[in-house]
Amino acid sequence: MDIFDLRVSARSGGTIAPPVGYQEGRVRIGDLDETLFLCTAVWSGDDYVQHWRGAAKTLADGADFAAFCTDLNSYNVSIFAGFRIADDISFEQWVVPRSAVAVNGRSITPVPAISRIGDDEISSWQVSIKAVRAYAEI
Repeated sequence: MDIFDLRVSARSGGTIAPPVGYQEGRVRIGDLDETLFLCTAVWSGDDYVQHWRGAAKTLADGADFAAFCTDLNSYNVSIFAGFRIADDISFEQWVVPRSAVAVNGRSITPVPAISRIGDDEISSWQVSIKAVRAYAEI
């Protein structure tokens, strides 16, 4: 499946309500379809959406890497790390210490630069750059 989509829900549609201080979201990358709980202590739901669109545009414009943050809090950061491989983007799901990223507005930069793990020990999904570009242009 060539699907790439990240969304924030206005209210919980799932069977489990998000904890206080979190907002429900959804990620779809290829055959991954997962509900997320986005910490709203640092960014609002709209901030996450703007960040995701910016990261998608970065890849669509030719960058080799972009981080799609799905949970930014004081201790950890959950990221879908997108790496360009020819005309495709391979996404790996990471949780890193908050100290491993620099946050500038709605942009996240790994410190130091992160490289692709790409082994059997980590979950990964691949979609075309076309799917990521379509998401950036919504």
